[in-house]
Order: sequence, then structure tokens, then C-alpha cells
Amino acid sequence: MARSGRPILTGKLGPSSSIDKAALCEQLGVSRFPVAAAINRLAFERLVVVQPQDGSFVAKIVLKDVAPSKPTSRRKGRPGNRPACSPP
Repeated sequence: MARSGRPILTGKLGPSSSIDKAALCEQLGVSRFPVAAAINRLAFERLVVVQPQDGSFVAKIVLKDVAPSKPTSRRKGRPGNRPACSPP
């Protein structure tokens, strides 16, 4: 997970906290697109709930549901670097 989820996992932003996209853009000095992409990624990771017309909110997090990501190898010949269409 990118550092964008850190305030959620550390409790700085609690469950149901509203996420102000405009404030994040200004704080980080970026346009709306990277902020929207980060929020979509956090929604995919179930850390954020996106409600159309209402906004984005921090999801209720159950620690057992937050699995650490497995590192993948970028070295040739390692299982994490196989093309999707190649045989195992």
C-alpha cells in the first residue's frame, strides 16, 4: 500500500471521516487526478468508501481484513515476474 493509506491505518483519520479531495490537492500540491486515483486505490483496498454524490469516507477497518502485501520479485525467472499467458 502506498503512503496514502497511512493516516487511515494509524488512526489519524477515524472511521466515517470525510475525505476532502480539494484540501488534499492543495496540501500535496497535485491536481485532482492523482488524488482521485489514490482514493480509488484505497477504495479497492477497502480502506475508503466512495459514495457517489456524497463523497469519500474512511471505512471501518477490521485489522484481520488488512493483509500485508506480499513483495514480488522483479528478477527474471521468479514466480512474481511471469507474464500472464506463460505456462507455470
